[in-house]
Amino acid sequence: MEISITRLPGNCAMTRPLRYAICVMCGDLFGKSAKRVTMKFCSNTCRRSGRHWPKLGLTPARGTCERCGKDFAKPPRGTAYRFCSRDCATRGKSGPTRHNKTTLQCAFCFRPYERSPADALKSKFCSARCYAEFQKRAQFGDKNSNFKNAGWKICEACGEQFKSYTANRRYCGQSCSHPSAASEAMRNAIRGREAEDWCFTRLANAGYQVAESPGSRGPFDLLAIHDDHPEIAVQVKRTKNITRRWYGAELRKMQACALEDETILKQLWCWVDDHGWFVVHLENNGERRGQWLDE
Repeated sequence: MEISITRLPGNCAMTRPLRYAICVMCGDLFGKSAKRVTMKFCSNTCRRSGRHWPKLGLTPARGTCERCGKDFAKPPRGTAYRFCSRDCATRGKSGPTRHNKTTLQCAFCFRPYERSPADALKSKFCSARCYAEFQKRAQFGDKNSNFKNAGWKICEACGEQFKSYTANRRYCGQSCSHPSAASEAMRNAIRGREAEDWCFTRLANAGYQVAESPGSRGPFDLLAIHDDHPEIAVQVKRTKNITRRWYGAELRKMQACALEDETILKQLWCWVDDHGWFVVHLENNGERRGQWLDE
């Protein structure tokens, strides 16, 4: 039995009629859209119940669950049922689930712990802490697989011999590296200051009036002024070897610094040991021109 009712929500125009039917199982009235004209049950509970099958002339699909061995009856379908429920189907098809824990023994602390069957095949430690402690002891000193290929080195601070598999290690320990690092930073500062003095002298000999920034701070170290040439803002660097990647980063910093007078030229002067001055001209449009200066 079907009842056709037209819904009028508020002041809206007439919408598509909603069909109502009586459930063949419980007898309740339920609504269905026009696309579901063949619906006979109000819910899945009524549809799955076996009491309505004789009313519809249907023969239930009967069988025995492959997992629990219980007999069951289900709505008929094209293929045969193997399991009585979803839980039995999941466990029966995939085998043991994560709920079936396996007890193992930690390889470090030897305490028992549980893992799922999938993780039990590759698990050896009960926690990340036990794994870290195990690796720390297993790979310490001569036990480290990389240590056998390490060569003897001489500490640059104390002159003692030490062995390390780090290719660029220079000191035997922190007691030597910390004081040496402080003195090396001071040496680098002195080397940079020498480069600024050389650049100052060269520009002054070329007829420029040169002014220094206080303490060599800021994006530019020198400002050179000439009567016949544009003003130049100079950043001075010193390095043992120069690469395009290195001075490219410096030029990006200089380009990001905007000057009030756009006529002032930006230049990077870099003293390369054993080579001389390498000067890069930075144009306002972002173009760069690099050249080596003759002594």
